[in-house]
Amino acid sequence: MFNNEENKDYHAGKCVAFCERYAKEAGKDVADAEDNYIMPKEPTDRRMSLLVVGEASYSLSVRWKESSAKYQTRKHSAMSGKNPSISNFDDILTSVSSFGYLQRIIYLATCCLVIIPSCLQVIGLVFFAGTPKFHCVTPNVSCADSKCCTNCTDYVFDGPFTSSVSEWNLICDKAYVGANVQAVFSAGMLIGSLLFGATSDFFGRRFCIYICAALLAITSLGFPPLLIFTIYAIFPESARWLAAQGHLTQAQAVLMRFAGKGSSSIDSDALKHKLAEYHEGEVESKTIAYLTKNQSYLELLRSPRLRKRTVILCFNWLVISMVYYGFLLYVTRLDGNPYLNLFLMYLSDVPTHLINWVILQKFGRRIPYSAIMVIGGFICLLVLAVPEEQKGAITALAFIGRFMISGSFSNVYLYSTELYPTILRNQGIGICSTSARVGSLIAPYIVMLAQLPEVSATLPMVVFGSLAVAAGLLALFLPETLRSNMAQTVEEINKNKEFYGMVCMGKPRPCPLPCPCCSSEGSGNDPSSVPFQI
Repeated sequence: MFNNEENKDYHAGKCVAFCERYAKEAGKDVADAEDNYIMPKEPTDRRMSLLVVGEASYSLSVRWKESSAKYQTRKHSAMSGKNPSISNFDDILTSVSSFGYLQRIIYLATCCLVIIPSCLQVIGLVFFAGTPKFHCVTPNVSCADSKCCTNCTDYVFDGPFTSSVSEWNLICDKAYVGANVQAVFSAGMLIGSLLFGATSDFFGRRFCIYICAALLAITSLGFPPLLIFTIYAIFPESARWLAAQGHLTQAQAVLMRFAGKGSSSIDSDALKHKLAEYHEGEVESKTIAYLTKNQSYLELLRSPRLRKRTVILCFNWLVISMVYYGFLLYVTRLDGNPYLNLFLMYLSDVPTHLINWVILQKFGRRIPYSAIMVIGGFICLLVLAVPEEQKGAITALAFIGRFMISGSFSNVYLYSTELYPTILRNQGIGICSTSARVGSLIAPYIVMLAQLPEVSATLPMVVFGSLAVAAGLLALFLPETLRSNMAQTVEEINKNKEFYGMVCMGKPRPCPLPCPCCSSEGSGNDPSSVPFQI
């Protein structure tokens, strides 16, 4: 009702002053026999109106005076990015050994019945909306395989699979239609993440999982998503969400049921008390979020440092997503079996993440991330030196380039989280994620260029490589974040010195070469000039 504390205090004072002035003009002192304002000379309706106004005014004034100190504490905590009163739900899970036998069954069932069918939809996009190999069959016309020619009027698809492209002949002058199909799929992912992400906060995680599974089964005319309904009776709602929403009894029941210790060995009263503390902390968090609502998306552009970080990160997310999904769609144009090629591409993701984890811990975020992007981009650009007849070499370069970019995908998540202050982290990651979806929307149209007349079939790799190199070089203008103190507020971002040196085996080192990205204003190339924790 009231926007801030000044309005509350003002309106409360006005209401009380009105009641006192009205009582004085009526010539009757206020009788407080039962803590109510009684105006015996006034009509009954008027007395009741004054009674309500008086009680509301008095209650509002008292409540505001009592909460003013608490409000200032909340506001200070919000602006400093600290909130020590909020309980950590992970501590509650640890106290009950949450990953019990039944929880393991649910986790395995979720992976098999929810995650895998969802991933298959993305993989299936390569084949049900991809372009099979084709060639021209018009007499007396010479045309390269899987290329469109201006004087060719009839094409035949060679397989080894059929898709919407081959069924409706969506190549050459209709190639954009096939690209639209793939782009719409990415647009649906963007809309779905925004819609059901917000819906799950209101109706619960379990509800949204089953709604999405039902919609997926209906729209894809497939059976696998419906398998999740076989465990409907034992599939629980998120205990974290239940506790945050104030459903403490239900949250306690879920934790008691799925606890690794067993319900008989858990102190139910202590557990309920911890859940109540967590709920109070969530209420406190929402209050702080309301009090800091002025920290909007525009704050990411007002500060010069945040503006630079946001622009560079958004471009990097866009490029990484574009290249990552672009290579998946480009796999049908590579030499060899497309099914085997796609399998090997996804198989290469496993060692990529393990290797990256070690590198990021020993050599920091900035230099490794930039190096991986630049090297991956240059590998893609090597196709310019390879004749198009050497299809095996082009396939090898595509595999290596995609391997490098896949590692950057996991790196940019961590790096972006550490570059934004606490009070703007959700907004920053949200904008970056949206940029990534835009990149996946653009990818099909870049892959489409490979079949255009008088255009090299390796043009998509050249575009991907050039953008990857540009993104990697821009990343050098971002500061190092390994073991540094994460900023809580915009003020800390602006006043803290930035480290643009190197990290070797977990220890900071100065940059060996003077370059523009190592000499930004207000930054530090000296490891001792920044709060770097070893």
